[in-house]
This record gives sequence, C-alpha cells and structure tokens, in this order.
Amino acid sequence: MMVAASARGGEYMPGNKILITGAGGQVGLEAVRRAPDYGFTPIGLTRAELDISDAAKVMQTVKDIAPTLLINCAAYTQVDQAESEPDKAHAVNGRGAKNLALACQAINIPLFHLSTDYVFDGNKTGLYLETDTPNPTSIYGATKLAGEQAVIEHCKQYIILRTAWVYGTDGHNFIKTMLDIVQNHGGQKNGHVSVVNDQFGSPTFARDIAKTLLEIAQISQNREHVASGIYHYTGDGTTSWYGFADIIFKELAAQTNIQVRLSPTTTKQYPTPKNLKKAKRPINSALDTTKISNEFNIFPIDWIESVIQVTREIIKQKESQT
Repeated sequence: MMVAASARGGEYMPGNKILITGAGGQVGLEAVRRAPDYGFTPIGLTRAELDISDAAKVMQTVKDIAPTLLINCAAYTQVDQAESEPDKAHAVNGRGAKNLALACQAINIPLFHLSTDYVFDGNKTGLYLETDTPNPTSIYGATKLAGEQAVIEHCKQYIILRTAWVYGTDGHNFIKTMLDIVQNHGGQKNGHVSVVNDQFGSPTFARDIAKTLLEIAQISQNREHVASGIYHYTGDGTTSWYGFADIIFKELAAQTNIQVRLSPTTTKQYPTPKNLKKAKRPINSALDTTKISNEFNIFPIDWIESVIQVTREIIKQKESQT
C-alpha cells in the first residue's frame, strides 16, 4: 500500500474502511447511508455503542477497528439545556473531541470533525470567514470551540467542518417541529404559529453535510494527503427562522392545502420552558463558504430548494404513518 506525506508532515494511508461516530444523529445517519456511494465501507457507532467522552474506550475502539478515516458526528446539541449542564456538554463536545483526536493521532489517521456556527457571537455584519475570531456566547458554543481547539492541537491530519441550522428527514429538527405543531393541532386550516425573525443564518440539509464530508474524504484519498484546516459549509443563502418556516408552510399548503398563519416574534419574546435557562444565540451566524469551494470545488446548494425537498419527504413520511 502506498504511503504519502500529509499536509502537516504525517502519513495518510488510502483505504476504504471509515469509522463514523454519532451515527444515530442526523448527519451521522446520512454519512453511513451515503459512504458506499463514495467507495467507502462505513462502520457507524451510535452514542450507545461508543460514548466519546470515555477516553479509554475511544482509544481501544479506534485501534481495534483501525479505520483509514474517522468522521465525528457525535455532539451534545441541546443548546438551552447546556446552560444548566455545562459539564455534560463539555464531556462530549470538548473532551470527546480530544479523545478522538488522540486516538486518530495514535494510529496516524485523519479526523473529520463537525462543528458549528455557534462558535461566533453573531455581531459581525456579513458572512463569517474561517479566519474570523470565535467568541461564543453560549455554553454549547464554548464547548464546540473547545472541541475544535482540541482537534487542532492533538491531531496532525484533520478537517473541521463548521455548519449551521441542520435539518433532515431523521431525528429532531426545525422542519419536523413546524410540521408537528400543525399535526398536534389536528391539521386544522388557518392555524397560527409565531417564529423568531431576528436571528439570521443558513439552513443546511444533513444529507448535503454528509456528502460534503465524504467528498472531501474521497478527494483527500485521491490526493494522498489531507488539506488540514477549518472549512465552512451551509446551504446557499441566508434567512431568518421566520423565513425558514415560511418556506415550510408554503410547501405544506401546496402539498396538503393546509394553511398556516405565520407571524414574526423576537428572540426576547420567544418563550423558553421554565426549567431551562435560555442560551444567548448569535443574531447573525451566516458562514462564508468560499474556502471550501476553492479548495475542494464543493459548492453549497440553494437552501430553499433543499428545504422544499425535505419538507415534501417528511410530509410523505407522515402520510404513510397515518
């Protein structure tokens, strides 16, 4: 087997077996499903199968499986709950990332790590670049930033992919929440929903994120090195949560004739369950994706097209279940 020098002086050994942690989540599920399309044999481990906060278990598992690449989709993602559970959030997002980085470095394989727009404070006007200084305003964002720093410090071959506003056909996400609200009201016409209109970002399809990670893996294998660094990938375009919901409900009306009356509200006015502290979210977390396009020839897909596609798929899922 040919061995080539990596971008940071290590060695990258091309092969087909990849390990995907967090395989029960939205992006992890899609990565496992799509990996064969890119010539990889996926080994997906859910949180129940591998708790990445367990350093010894991570090291032993990675050594036993001996993949040629590890894609980490595992994360603590409960943004508000993290404010009351900082240790739990850091155990996964911070120390968990460090554990994976050390294990990957121990057997000299690349680590692809999924991160978030929440590492930024949202005060910038315009799109965030990879070179902009992170300044998280929430426990969740701070723990994800700690994970990024751990990957950079402890693994020579890495890709950190920041993304935002993730949704898909699996798991819990914004599209499902909006459609569930309607369903829980009996699918009544002229229902009413209020959605935040003062936070801006880019909705991103989990399937597109997974395909992006796998395409970078394939390109890196063909190049016989990994272009280590931080990259941004989101859906193309920027909107508010209100704008996101508007597309969902327009598609719902087109598919089912159910009309939903949508009204804007502010972050301050939006209710949070009494048992949770409200995390401060970035007002603007739109990410610039120029770097990933220049390096890998990967271009984001229009966020509206993807939201329409996924909304249709979820509506069909719900119809088949009734």
